[in-house]
Amino acid sequence: MGSSVSIILQGVEVEAHVGLHPWERFPEKPTRLKIDLAINFAFDRYFAEHGGFVDYDGVRRFLLSLRDQPHTDHLETIAQRVLDHVFRDSGAARAKLTILKPDIFNEADAVGVSFDVTREDYLKS
Repeated sequence: MGSSVSIILQGVEVEAHVGLHPWERFPEKPTRLKIDLAINFAFDRYFAEHGGFVDYDGVRRFLLSLRDQPHTDHLETIAQRVLDHVFRDSGAARAKLTILKPDIFNEADAVGVSFDVTREDYLKS
């Protein structure tokens, strides 16, 4: 992909039921997540196919709904759910996603995962 346009949601804070550690398994206290998401579109098609803007309210609502989803042990599972939503509900050519758990270890600001996935690679998976 050459030139692109990115729609960015940065520093979104949500709660989710995720983690392997005993202190992450209390249903009444979900784990706090910080999410950065960039959804990239091919510049040469962006204005014609998307009307010159993308409504990111749907993505925001989906991220906020993570709190209502069942517990999972791995951040990768949540990342897959987010990527599924992005590629299913938009014409995105690429998505860059970082999910961090900032409150897990005292000696670390955060731990997490980061993905940079093209639509082509997503469709192969």
